[in-house]
Amino acid sequence: MTCRSFSRFAATLIVLSFGPAQVPAQDGIEELARAREVFEKEMAFSTRPIRDRYLSRLESMKRSLGSRGDARAAAAVQDEIDRVNGINPEPSGVVRFVGVWKIEYTNGTTRRYSVSSEGTVTFDEMGGKTVTPAKAKLTLKGSDFVVEWADGTLERLKISGKNLIVDHFNPKTNYPAGQPSTKGVGTNSPGK
Repeated sequence: MTCRSFSRFAATLIVLSFGPAQVPAQDGIEELARAREVFEKEMAFSTRPIRDRYLSRLESMKRSLGSRGDARAAAAVQDEIDRVNGINPEPSGVVRFVGVWKIEYTNGTTRRYSVSSEGTVTFDEMGGKTVTPAKAKLTLKGSDFVVEWADGTLERLKISGKNLIVDHFNPKTNYPAGQPSTKGVGTNSPGK
């Protein structure tokens, strides 16, 4: 490996280590939010080959450890594979979403979501009325935190200042290339 390619490799590892900046967009500055979204998607696209090579090495390591009978080490490697794949987002990513949120959508609908520190999202109120609770998991897809609901919809969640920004995709196949069918803004409702 040449000095130049090593420098590029080291710079990429630093970017991967810290991930995309989690600086909240200023309320009302849509251009900034769109520019950040494009940046994060380009970063995810650019780093995918490195991520894929790492996952390949991890899979080989897991098979090797399993064939040697070291189940504990193989399970630890599987945990790392799951983390990299976003199956279990790192707690630090989920923590910013924890709380009870009252969400007002542009179509006039309101919902209440409770987000736990484990990433479980519970939808238990609509239009101010209690509904049968629906639960889903907050997962990381690329650089987006999303919730896939059993009704075939998907929501992308972001934090902007003190608000929860929700992009609602119905059907979920419209994500990520299509436009959200509605958008929502959530305010934290402590103590509920």
